[in-house]
Amino acid sequence: SAVLAFVKYRGFLAKIERFLKKEGREDLEEDVKLIMIKNEELPLQAALKIAGEKYEQKERAVEKPEPIKTDKKGTGDIGGKKLEELRLRIILLEEKNKKLKRLIKEKEKLIKRLGKRLELTPKEDLVDFKETRIKHYTRQLKEHTRLARHYEKELRRRDEFITSLNQGFLVKKLRDLSQDEFAGKSFLNIREGDILMVENPASISRRVVDELMNKVRIIITSKIPRSKELGFVFLKPEGIIIKESPFFAIAEKKAIEDALKKKEKDILRSIVEDYKKKRTQTQSTT
Repeated sequence: SAVLAFVKYRGFLAKIERFLKKEGREDLEEDVKLIMIKNEELPLQAALKIAGEKYEQKERAVEKPEPIKTDKKGTGDIGGKKLEELRLRIILLEEKNKKLKRLIKEKEKLIKRLGKRLELTPKEDLVDFKETRIKHYTRQLKEHTRLARHYEKELRRRDEFITSLNQGFLVKKLRDLSQDEFAGKSFLNIREGDILMVENPASISRRVVDELMNKVRIIITSKIPRSKELGFVFLKPEGIIIKESPFFAIAEKKAIEDALKKKEKDILRSIVEDYKKKRTQTQSTT
Protein backbone atom coordinates (compact mmCIF):
# COMPACT_ATOMS: atom_id res chain seq x y z
CA SER A 1 0.00 0.00 0.00
CA ALA A 2 2.82 2.37 0.88
CA VAL A 3 4.57 1.65 -2.45
CA LEU A 4 1.36 2.18 -4.43
CA ALA A 5 0.69 5.45 -2.60
CA PHE A 6 4.26 6.60 -3.27
CA VAL A 7 4.01 5.77 -6.99
CA LYS A 8 0.64 7.56 -7.21
CA TYR A 9 1.82 10.78 -5.56
CA ARG A 10 5.51 10.81 -6.63
CA GLY A 11 4.98 13.05 -9.65
CA PHE A 12 2.45 15.21 -7.78
CA LEU A 13 4.87 15.80 -4.86
CA ALA A 14 7.79 16.44 -7.23
CA LYS A 15 5.72 19.13 -8.95
CA ILE A 16 5.09 20.79 -5.56
CA GLU A 17 8.81 20.66 -4.71
CA ARG A 18 9.76 22.30 -8.04
CA PHE A 19 7.16 25.03 -7.48
CA LEU A 20 8.38 25.80 -3.93
CA LYS A 21 12.02 25.88 -5.08
CA LYS A 22 11.09 28.38 -7.80
CA GLU A 23 9.19 30.52 -5.25
CA GLY A 24 12.02 30.26 -2.70
CA ARG A 25 9.68 28.85 -0.02
CA GLU A 26 11.07 25.37 0.56
CA ASP A 27 10.62 25.97 4.30
CA LEU A 28 6.86 25.52 3.80
CA GLU A 29 7.19 22.23 1.87
CA GLU A 30 5.54 20.02 4.52
CA ASP A 31 2.58 22.35 5.06
CA VAL A 32 1.96 22.90 1.34
CA LYS A 33 2.12 19.15 0.59
CA LEU A 34 -0.36 18.41 3.37
CA ILE A 35 -2.79 21.05 2.07
CA MET A 36 -2.51 19.86 -1.55
CA ILE A 37 -2.97 16.15 -0.71
CA LYS A 38 -6.23 16.99 1.06
CA ASN A 39 -7.34 19.40 -1.71
CA GLU A 40 -5.84 18.29 -5.04
CA GLU A 41 -7.93 20.76 -7.05
CA LEU A 42 -6.48 23.74 -5.15
CA PRO A 43 -3.94 25.81 -7.17
CA LEU A 44 -0.40 25.67 -5.82
CA GLN A 45 -0.29 29.45 -5.41
CA ALA A 46 -3.40 29.31 -3.17
CA ALA A 47 -1.93 26.45 -1.08
CA LEU A 48 1.28 28.46 -0.62
CA LYS A 49 -0.77 31.48 0.46
CA ILE A 50 -2.65 29.42 3.08
CA ALA A 51 0.58 27.85 4.42
CA GLY A 52 2.27 31.25 4.53
CA GLU A 53 -0.61 32.79 6.49
CA LYS A 54 -0.49 29.93 9.00
CA TYR A 55 3.28 30.42 9.42
CA GLU A 56 2.88 34.19 9.95
CA GLN A 57 0.14 33.61 12.51
CA LYS A 58 2.43 31.27 14.46
CA GLU A 59 5.26 33.84 14.34
CA ARG A 60 3.01 36.66 15.58
CA ALA A 61 1.40 34.61 18.34
CA VAL A 62 2.41 35.75 21.84
CA GLU A 63 -0.40 34.17 23.82
CA LYS A 64 -1.97 30.72 23.78
CA PRO A 65 -5.40 30.73 22.10
CA GLU A 66 -8.28 30.30 24.46
CA PRO A 67 -9.93 26.85 24.21
CA ILE A 68 -13.32 26.63 22.53
CA LYS A 69 -16.02 26.92 25.16
CA THR A 70 -18.38 24.00 25.43
CA ASP A 71 -21.76 24.11 27.16
CA LYS A 72 -23.00 21.48 29.60
CA LYS A 73 -24.81 19.60 26.88
CA GLY A 74 -21.69 19.07 24.80
CA THR A 75 -22.51 21.47 21.95
CA GLY A 76 -19.51 23.68 21.26
CA ASP A 77 -19.22 27.11 19.67
CA ILE A 78 -17.80 27.42 16.15
CA GLY A 79 -14.24 26.02 16.11
CA GLY A 80 -11.21 27.07 14.10
CA LYS A 81 -11.19 23.88 12.02
CA LYS A 82 -14.78 24.47 10.90
CA LEU A 83 -13.97 28.06 9.93
CA GLU A 84 -10.91 26.80 8.06
CA GLU A 85 -13.07 24.35 6.08
CA LEU A 86 -15.38 27.18 5.01
CA ARG A 87 -12.49 29.53 4.17
CA LEU A 88 -10.93 26.77 2.04
CA ARG A 89 -14.18 26.41 0.09
CA ILE A 90 -14.18 30.20 -0.46
CA ILE A 91 -10.61 30.07 -1.82
CA LEU A 92 -11.61 27.29 -4.25
CA LEU A 93 -14.56 29.34 -5.48
CA GLU A 94 -12.37 32.44 -5.83
CA GLU A 95 -9.87 30.48 -7.95
CA LYS A 96 -12.66 29.15 -10.19
CA ASN A 97 -14.01 32.67 -10.53
CA LYS A 98 -10.57 34.01 -11.53
CA LYS A 99 -10.20 31.27 -14.16
CA LEU A 100 -13.60 32.08 -15.62
CA LYS A 101 -12.79 35.80 -15.77
CA ARG A 102 -9.48 35.04 -17.54
CA LEU A 103 -11.32 32.80 -19.99
CA ILE A 104 -13.88 35.54 -20.68
CA LYS A 105 -11.08 38.02 -21.45
CA GLU A 106 -9.44 35.53 -23.81
CA LYS A 107 -12.74 34.98 -25.63
CA GLU A 108 -13.28 38.73 -25.92
CA LYS A 109 -9.79 39.18 -27.45
CA LEU A 110 -10.45 36.31 -29.85
CA ILE A 111 -13.75 37.86 -30.97
CA LYS A 112 -11.97 41.18 -31.61
CA ARG A 113 -9.26 39.44 -33.67
CA LEU A 114 -11.88 37.58 -35.69
CA GLY A 115 -13.73 40.84 -36.28
CA LYS A 116 -10.60 42.50 -37.66
CA ARG A 117 -9.82 39.47 -39.84
CA LEU A 118 -13.34 39.54 -41.25
CA GLU A 119 -12.93 43.22 -42.18
CA LEU A 120 -9.79 42.39 -44.22
CA THR A 121 -11.22 39.29 -45.92
CA PRO A 122 -13.67 39.33 -48.86
CA LYS A 123 -17.15 39.23 -47.39
CA GLU A 124 -18.52 36.77 -49.93
CA ASP A 125 -15.98 34.11 -48.84
CA LEU A 126 -16.64 34.34 -45.10
CA VAL A 127 -20.33 35.02 -44.63
CA ASP A 128 -21.14 31.56 -43.26
CA PHE A 129 -17.96 31.38 -41.22
CA LYS A 130 -18.59 34.82 -39.73
CA GLU A 131 -22.13 34.04 -38.63
CA THR A 132 -21.30 30.58 -37.27
CA ARG A 133 -18.15 31.52 -35.33
CA ILE A 134 -19.51 34.75 -33.87
CA LYS A 135 -22.68 33.00 -32.69
CA HIS A 136 -20.58 30.22 -31.18
CA TYR A 137 -18.27 32.54 -29.26
CA THR A 138 -21.14 34.80 -28.25
CA ARG A 139 -22.90 31.81 -26.69
CA GLN A 140 -19.69 30.80 -24.92
CA LEU A 141 -19.16 34.33 -23.65
CA LYS A 142 -22.70 34.49 -22.26
CA GLU A 143 -22.29 31.11 -20.55
CA HIS A 144 -18.97 32.03 -18.93
CA THR A 145 -20.39 35.38 -17.85
CA ARG A 146 -23.33 33.57 -16.26
CA LEU A 147 -20.96 31.20 -14.44
CA ALA A 148 -18.80 34.08 -13.22
CA ARG A 149 -21.86 35.84 -11.78
CA HIS A 150 -22.98 32.58 -10.19
CA TYR A 151 -19.64 32.14 -8.40
CA GLU A 152 -19.67 35.78 -7.30
CA LYS A 153 -23.07 35.19 -5.68
CA GLU A 154 -21.73 32.02 -4.05
CA LEU A 155 -18.81 33.99 -2.62
CA ARG A 156 -21.17 36.63 -1.22
CA ARG A 157 -23.31 33.91 0.37
CA ARG A 158 -20.20 32.30 1.91
CA ASP A 159 -19.11 35.68 3.31
CA GLU A 160 -22.57 36.25 4.83
CA PHE A 161 -22.52 32.71 6.23
CA ILE A 162 -19.14 33.20 7.91
CA THR A 163 -20.18 36.53 9.45
CA SER A 164 -23.22 34.77 10.96
CA LEU A 165 -21.19 32.00 12.61
CA ASN A 166 -20.80 33.86 15.90
CA GLN A 167 -24.60 34.02 16.27
CA GLY A 168 -25.06 30.31 16.85
CA PHE A 169 -23.99 26.71 16.45
CA LEU A 170 -22.69 25.26 13.18
CA VAL A 171 -25.06 22.49 11.98
CA LYS A 172 -23.98 19.80 9.49
CA LYS A 173 -26.58 18.67 6.94
CA LEU A 174 -27.42 15.13 5.81
CA ARG A 175 -30.19 13.99 3.47
CA ASP A 176 -30.83 10.87 5.61
CA LEU A 177 -29.02 8.44 7.92
CA SER A 178 -28.21 5.81 5.28
CA GLN A 179 -24.74 4.34 4.78
CA ASP A 180 -24.39 5.84 1.27
CA GLU A 181 -25.27 9.36 2.44
CA PHE A 182 -23.00 9.13 5.50
CA ALA A 183 -20.06 7.92 3.37
CA GLY A 184 -20.75 10.52 0.66
CA LYS A 185 -20.65 13.36 3.23
CA SER A 186 -17.49 12.12 4.99
CA PHE A 187 -15.91 15.54 4.30
CA LEU A 188 -18.24 16.99 6.96
CA ASN A 189 -16.02 15.21 9.53
CA ILE A 190 -18.84 14.64 12.05
CA ARG A 191 -17.38 14.68 15.56
CA GLU A 192 -18.47 14.53 19.20
CA GLY A 193 -20.76 17.41 20.16
CA ASP A 194 -21.90 18.17 16.58
CA ILE A 195 -25.51 19.02 15.73
CA LEU A 196 -27.05 17.50 12.58
CA MET A 197 -29.86 18.64 10.30
CA VAL A 198 -31.41 15.57 8.60
CA GLU A 199 -34.06 15.79 5.89
CA ASN A 200 -35.40 12.25 6.37
CA PRO A 201 -34.26 10.59 9.65
CA ALA A 202 -36.59 7.62 9.03
CA SER A 203 -34.21 6.28 6.37
CA ILE A 204 -31.45 4.79 8.52
CA SER A 205 -28.55 2.39 8.62
CA ARG A 206 -28.04 0.71 12.00
CA ARG A 207 -24.27 1.02 11.57
CA VAL A 208 -24.55 4.78 10.97
CA VAL A 209 -26.90 5.22 13.95
CA ASP A 210 -24.52 3.30 16.22
CA GLU A 211 -21.60 5.48 15.14
CA LEU A 212 -23.54 8.72 15.60
CA MET A 213 -24.83 7.72 19.06
CA ASN A 214 -21.37 8.36 20.51
CA LYS A 215 -21.04 11.75 18.82
CA VAL A 216 -24.38 13.42 18.16
CA ARG A 217 -27.14 14.24 20.63
CA ILE A 218 -29.34 16.73 18.71
CA ILE A 219 -30.90 16.21 15.26
CA ILE A 220 -32.91 19.02 13.67
CA THR A 221 -35.60 17.82 11.24
CA SER A 222 -39.07 18.65 9.96
CA LYS A 223 -39.93 14.93 9.97
CA ILE A 224 -39.56 13.83 13.60
CA PRO A 225 -39.85 10.00 13.72
CA ARG A 226 -42.53 8.49 15.96
CA SER A 227 -40.24 5.74 17.22
CA LYS A 228 -38.20 6.65 20.31
CA GLU A 229 -35.69 3.85 19.78
CA LEU A 230 -33.11 6.02 17.98
CA GLY A 231 -32.19 7.83 21.21
CA PHE A 232 -31.51 11.28 19.70
CA VAL A 233 -33.15 14.55 20.74
CA PHE A 234 -35.19 15.66 17.71
CA LEU A 235 -36.01 19.36 17.27
CA LYS A 236 -37.99 21.13 14.54
CA PRO A 237 -36.07 23.78 12.54
CA GLU A 238 -38.74 26.51 12.85
CA GLY A 239 -37.37 29.36 14.94
CA ILE A 240 -33.99 27.61 15.33
CA ILE A 241 -32.27 27.66 11.91
CA ILE A 242 -31.28 31.22 10.94
CA LYS A 243 -29.19 30.55 7.81
CA GLU A 244 -28.46 27.65 5.43
CA SER A 245 -25.93 26.64 2.77
CA PRO A 246 -25.82 23.39 0.74
CA PHE A 247 -23.90 21.46 3.42
CA PHE A 248 -24.18 23.58 6.58
CA ALA A 249 -26.67 25.61 8.56
CA ILE A 250 -26.52 27.93 11.59
CA ALA A 251 -28.77 27.31 14.60
CA GLU A 252 -29.46 30.14 17.05
CA LYS A 253 -27.94 29.35 20.45
CA LYS A 254 -30.82 30.62 22.59
CA ALA A 255 -33.42 28.88 20.41
CA ILE A 256 -31.57 25.56 20.82
CA GLU A 257 -31.33 26.02 24.59
CA ASP A 258 -35.04 26.94 24.90
CA ALA A 259 -36.08 23.98 22.73
CA LEU A 260 -34.01 21.59 24.84
CA LYS A 261 -35.56 22.92 28.07
CA LYS A 262 -39.07 22.50 26.64
CA LYS A 263 -38.18 18.97 25.46
CA GLU A 264 -36.95 18.05 28.95
CA LYS A 265 -40.17 19.38 30.52
CA ASP A 266 -42.29 17.39 28.05
CA ILE A 267 -40.33 14.20 28.81
CA LEU A 268 -40.70 14.76 32.57
CA ARG A 269 -44.44 15.41 32.20
CA SER A 270 -44.82 12.22 30.16
CA ILE A 271 -42.99 10.19 32.83
CA VAL A 272 -45.24 11.62 35.61
CA GLU A 273 -48.41 10.91 33.60
CA ASP A 274 -47.31 7.32 32.90
CA TYR A 275 -46.59 6.84 36.62
CA LYS A 276 -50.03 8.16 37.58
CA LYS A 277 -51.76 5.85 35.10
CA LYS A 278 -49.89 2.80 36.39
CA ARG A 279 -50.69 3.73 39.99
CA THR A 280 -54.41 4.19 39.19
CA GLN A 281 -54.50 0.82 37.43
CA THR A 282 -52.80 -0.86 40.42
CA GLN A 283 -55.27 0.67 42.91
CA SER A 284 -58.29 -0.33 40.81
CA THR A 285 -56.98 -3.91 40.61
CA THR A 286 -56.55 -4.20 44.40
